Amino acid sequence: RMLNPSPYMFFLDFKGVAEIGGEPLRLIGSSPEMHVRLEDGYAHLHPIAGTRWRGKTEE
Repeated sequence: RMLNPSPYMFFLDFKGVAEIGGEPLRLIGSSPEMHVRLEDGYAHLHPIAGTRWRGKTEE
């Protein structure tokens, strides 16, 4: 935290679920805003400002 004071940091390991070039997909990041909170077995999603829904089409 001395190098990166962001209050929310994350590490997502998709080993056995997703790969890129034969290597497991891993995402590491930090943000001043909370994206996801796990509470009582439920994931609560909190998209940050500027986030928009995406689907199969642009609509």
